[in-house]
Amino acid sequence: MPLRKILLVDDDAAFHFLQKLVLNENNINCQIDSVYDGYEALRYMEDCNGSPDLILLDLNMPRWNGLDFLESCLKCGHLPDYVKIFILTSSLLPEDKERAMAYNFVTGYLEKPLNKESIKEILSHF
Repeated sequence: MPLRKILLVDDDAAFHFLQKLVLNENNINCQIDSVYDGYEALRYMEDCNGSPDLILLDLNMPRWNGLDFLESCLKCGHLPDYVKIFILTSSLLPEDKERAMAYNFVTGYLEKPLNKESIKEILSHF
């Protein structure tokens, strides 16, 4: 299944720009939307016409972090089964990975930034 839409969830605008470049350089040619925290991501999922196929989610963000978003998805059920969530974070803390991967709908945990190998890992799930 080809990717139709990706949602980047990160509080850093420069990171959004750079990750879009990396995705495009690796022949990921689809719609890429950006939001800046977990709350905006939840609103996006509620309001969007057609959910993304892939969510790249940072853990450490102000207001609502990635874990807040995951918990809300669990409670609200706004996450279609086909959506893959990859944590994309700079956190190397084992407890962060453990907490994120405890959600059965999280597909993987990747270290920032995206690179050819991490994109290959993501695409292996589609």
